[in-house]
Order: sequence, then C-alpha cells, then structure tokens
Amino acid sequence: MKKGLALITVCSIAISMLTCGCSHQSNSFPELPEETQVMETSETSMEEETVNTGLRSITVALPYSSDTIDLLAKLYYAKETGIWDETESGDTVSLDYLDSISTNIVINSLGTPYEGADISWLKAQEDDDTMPDIFLSSDPAAAFDAGLTISLNEYVYDSPYLDPAGVYSDALSYCSEGGMLYGLPHYASCMILFGNTDLMPESGRLPAKMTVEELEEYLRLIDEEHEGIVPFASAYQMTPYLGSCFAEDSMVSYMCREEFRADPSISRELILDIVSFVGSLYEADLSSDTDSEGADPVYSRSAAMWIGSSSQIRTWAEYYPDKLYLAKLPSSDVSNTGALYLNCYPICVTKSCSDPDFAASFASFISYDEDAVKLIFRLENMTGFLPLTRNAGIWDYATSGEGIWNVTAQTLKQIMDNAVYCPSSYDSKLYSNVMDYLSAYYYKDEDFSPEACYGT
Repeated sequence: MKKGLALITVCSIAISMLTCGCSHQSNSFPELPEETQVMETSETSMEEETVNTGLRSITVALPYSSDTIDLLAKLYYAKETGIWDETESGDTVSLDYLDSISTNIVINSLGTPYEGADISWLKAQEDDDTMPDIFLSSDPAAAFDAGLTISLNEYVYDSPYLDPAGVYSDALSYCSEGGMLYGLPHYASCMILFGNTDLMPESGRLPAKMTVEELEEYLRLIDEEHEGIVPFASAYQMTPYLGSCFAEDSMVSYMCREEFRADPSISRELILDIVSFVGSLYEADLSSDTDSEGADPVYSRSAAMWIGSSSQIRTWAEYYPDKLYLAKLPSSDVSNTGALYLNCYPICVTKSCSDPDFAASFASFISYDEDAVKLIFRLENMTGFLPLTRNAGIWDYATSGEGIWNVTAQTLKQIMDNAVYCPSSYDSKLYSNVMDYLSAYYYKDEDFSPEACYGT
C-alpha cells in the first residue's frame, strides 16, 4: 500500500485500508506484563536514554461518562493486542469482564455537550494549558481554520478501523478541505419537525411523508380547533432546509448556497419558492415567533409544531413528557422523497497532542469499530443521534426499541445517502449569517437578498 494513494480529497476520498486483522480469539483477558524498553530522545540538542514503560496517555473531550471512556479504552486495548474474544460483542460483553482488563492506557476525560465543543471553550482550554488531545467538534472547519486542529491524513491512511467504503462519503467530505481530513465523523443529528400532541387536530397527526400543502392544511386545522396558540413556531428557521423540497428530489445545499454559486439565477428562483412558502405561513397567521404574551411559544407550551435538531429530542421529551411527536420535513409533492439535512459531529485531534498516532487511532476505533459503537449506544443515551457508518449491525442496534426516535431513525437509514451535511453551530459564519439574516428578514418589507443572507 502506497501512502501517496491515501490522500483524502473533498471530491473523491479514497483511502487504502487494511481490514481489522489484529484480533484473535481468546478465552481469557491476561494482565499486561510489565515491559521496559530503551529509546533515544532529543531535547535542546542533547540525547539521553530513557526507560519507557509503554504507557500511552491522552486527554479526551467527549460527551461520554468517564466509565464509558475507560471501558472503551479497555476494549481498544483488547483488540489491539489480540486478546479480544471474537465470540463477544460490544452490546453483550460483560462489563465486569471488560473492566477487569489491565492496560497500558490512561485516558483523562473532559466533558462536552453531545453537540460538541465550540471555539470559545477550546480557546479557554488552550489559555489554561488544559487543551484535550481529541475532542468532539461542533464545527470541524471552524476549529481547523482557527489553527486548533491538525490534518489526519498521515495518521489514518492505514487505519484498520476507518474504511472509507464503510463511512458515508459525504460525511468525510464535510470534514475535509483541500485534500486534508481534519475530523473523523463520529455521529450525526438531523433536522426534524417537533409536535405537541395536546395541540394536534382531531384528524390526528401528520402522515409519515407529507407535502408542503398537507403541512399547511394541517396547521390550518390546528388554528381552527385551538384558540390562542401558535400553529408553527418561528417558521423562518425552516428556510435553510427546504431547498431539496422544491428541487424535484435532488440534494440541495444548506440555504442553496452552493447552487447559488454555480448558477445565481436558477438558484434564486428556488430560494424565492422557499421564502414564499415560509412567508405564506406568517401571512396566514399560521406561524409566529412569540405567543400572545410575547414569550417563545415553544417554551410557553403554546406552539403546536416547530423545527429543530434531533439532538434536542431528550430536552423536549423532558419538557413535554409523553406529549412529543416527530415528523420529517415536507416535500413539494408525494413523489419527492426530499433530502435528509444532517448535522455532523466529528472527532478532531488538536495541534498540542503529543501522541497523534494513538489519538487518531483511538478516535477511529470509537467511531467505526462495531463493538465500540455498540458499547457507546449501550452505555450512553444516544437518543437523537445517528451512526455515520454503514455497518448494518450498528444500525440495527442503534435504532432498536419502540421509542419515538427509534421508530423515526429506522426509516432514516434508507435516505442517509441522500443527505445534505450542513452547519449547526454559530462558530460557522455561514450558519450565523443565515440565521441572523432570516430572523430579521420576515419582518421587513423588502426583497430577499441571498448575498446579504450569506454575508457576502
């Protein structure tokens, strides 16, 4: 395998991979023998021999408990050293069994939200000299552009865990620029519609697949049957995610930005169709950004529906106990499946990392190894998040169960290849420009400006 063939490009990410051949069956998990070795180091032009015990240590900033991370480290060690029993699985292996493994790995843990760490938090860690070695990122491009992370090309080109054919290619593209991979797609959330069952019309909830006409009629029924409520809260927030709805079943970028760059005249028509639909909801009093008291209608429980990321399901399920339902974004007609708008959360390696080989290997392992990902979904509440690997075993386990999210997630796998990866953090200038412009635009009596929306 030639390393030169491994460069990852935005348009075509082709990494030659080894299959995971380091694992062997074993009926026991022996303790790590004490080993020492002599290695040469150089510091200020002076070489000296030091004793290396083989200890490997990194600090991670991930949303998982320290217990989960410790078990992942033990699982990683077992597979790397060939003592993993191949008859076991991450969703069934005894946790006591895993915990009994002695390793040469020390992983210090810092907590992050499930939506990843933002730039301000990372810079604060950098200022305090507490920068993690790897972290879950809310915006990989922003972190890379800020000079906080490194290219991973040389560290993952022969990884036994990262098989590009087994990872959704557009997710890898989202974490790449100019031939450099600066993040490993870890998981994703998607944009969906939320609803409050207390404010459903008598006819019942929306069909699994709906058109924009059906959504508007549904909101009219709500408006007629429930007084003093907001049928759809802050409809302007839907605008960036409706491009594919009006584009005859094709994938359209976030807020049609890439299409606008390619052909401003055609994309402007598409944008105006979106703006016209959302505007019509406001004009018909089917949407508002505040309730009758001037409060956010979602928080005052006076909104029948709203849009948000699936990462918020746990929050809204607690705020609306046993009252929450989910729906996919609408399509222009019944033949249009639409595109799935995903928010990607990758793991990045920081510039200050002293052992990037180990850091990148561990990040790849917990992102793509079937047993590792199953163990995460087993131990952590991953409601609202989707795997970014095509592994059928992972998908089956991650979407098992009868909860409202699991039922929805089972259908989303079928359209993962028809997904648009879009920013979801205010660290992204595009995201902040679009949302700030749109929130003000629907109260102005002027033509929509894509240029102003993009901040150009």
